[in-house]
Amino acid sequence: MASQMTNDKRILETLAKVSGGCCDDCLSQRSGVKPRQQVSQACRQLEDAGTIARGKTRCGVCGAAKTVSSLADPTRPRRRPRASATDVRSDRPSLEEMRNQLDRFCIALWEKRGSGPKPESLAVLIGALSERGVISKHQANMMHAVRGLRNAYVHDHITIGPREAAVLDGAWGIIEDWAEGSEKGLWRRSSR
Repeated sequence: MASQMTNDKRILETLAKVSGGCCDDCLSQRSGVKPRQQVSQACRQLEDAGTIARGKTRCGVCGAAKTVSSLADPTRPRRRPRASATDVRSDRPSLEEMRNQLDRFCIALWEKRGSGPKPESLAVLIGALSERGVISKHQANMMHAVRGLRNAYVHDHITIGPREAAVLDGAWGIIEDWAEGSEKGLWRRSSR
C-alpha cells in the first residue's frame, strides 16, 4: 500500500510538471515508476478517484497519439468509476451455469430451426446458428464472450475480477434480453 501511495505521488508530481499531459510510457520514464503497467494501473485508479483525467490525445512529451493522463480540472464533473466487484449483479448465474444454459438453449434452437446433424461443440453450434440467421452476429459474439471467459476460467485458471465480471454481466444481460424477447419459452426451459 505504501508503494502505491508513493507511486501515485510520483505520478502526480510528474504530471504537475508536464504541460499537455503525458502518455504512460513517458510518465513511467519521467516518474521512475516501473514497469509501465504499474503507471497504467495507478492512473486508472487516480482517474476513478477524479484526481487525473485520461483520454486519447497527443502526449505532451513525445507527441505520440496515445492515452494521455493529465491533472484533472476541478471544475469539470468527475466521470463515473469503472465497475467493481460490488457493482456487478449478484443474481448472475455461475460461469458453469451460464455455459450449460447456453448449450441447452442453442441445442433447442438447433432442434427447432436447424437441419442436419448438430455440431459437436458449443462454439461451432453458435457459429452455425448465426450463419443460418437464427441468432444475430451480435448475439453470437455475446455468447462467445461468455463461453470464452468460462473456458479461460476453467482451463487456464484466470481470475474473474471486476472487469471480467462486468463483461459477463453485460454479455449475459444482452443474451437474456434477446432470448426473452425472441425465444422466451426455449430460454426459460433451458434455465433449469
